[in-house]
Amino acid sequence: MNKANRVRWRFAVEFGRGLLIVWPVLSGVVLLMVLLGFCCARDEHWPFGDGLYFALITGFTVGYGDFVPHHPLARACAVCLAFLGIVMTAIIAAAAVKALGIAQDSER
Repeated sequence: MNKANRVRWRFAVEFGRGLLIVWPVLSGVVLLMVLLGFCCARDEHWPFGDGLYFALITGFTVGYGDFVPHHPLARACAVCLAFLGIVMTAIIAAAAVKALGIAQDSER
């Protein structure tokens, strides 16, 4: 195996380890996102599937705009969902950066 492939393999292994370490936090964030989505669905009289869709899309991509909350509580939930999405992205990015650093250092 050449050097580039070893670094890639080491990155994948270390990234997996990093995700295992932060998994309790990530699963808590996702669970909170789902609960906030159900709260939005209840407040806006959407089906719960639409509330789940709204929560995940808002958290992962900051929304498409096909579902828009109108009630103040649902809007507050949407803001929290967007912040949780930022937190989740930051945690995953931090795990990836740490894994890349370890992978590069292992080849020096």
